[in-house]
Amino acid sequence: MLVLGCVTTTEAAPFIDIVDVPGKSASELYIEINKWAVEVFQKANSVIEFSDKESATVSGKYSTSVFLGLLPVDVISTIVIEAKDEKYRIAISNPYYRDPQYPATLIKLTRAASIDKLREKWENVSVSLKDYIFTGREDW
Repeated sequence: MLVLGCVTTTEAAPFIDIVDVPGKSASELYIEINKWAVEVFQKANSVIEFSDKESATVSGKYSTSVFLGLLPVDVISTIVIEAKDEKYRIAISNPYYRDPQYPATLIKLTRAASIDKLREKWENVSVSLKDYIFTGREDW
């Protein structure tokens, strides 16, 4: 038997980022987070599943592509963003993808190299939200 390579597997640790936003109430942050999510969740598999102003929470599924070896796959992760006065927390976890041969089958992403690339994308999502909140949007 000839072994051409090996694949390292691991569990994807959740990505969590807590960001201080001095001078912004939970309500103001919720509105900004919701607007950002509507702009960012453009792929068909990226959806806002829950949005509640009272609890200042937006959650849903975030979809992005990563390579699984040589094969690109769409990875869907759970994203939860919660706001409090002067801070918010973004948590992204639970990555899975559809089996290319059996699209109804969901497979948990455990390939270490793919998870490393995915974590970079998760970090970029967090940076995108920070930029949106701190840069602000001009009123028209």
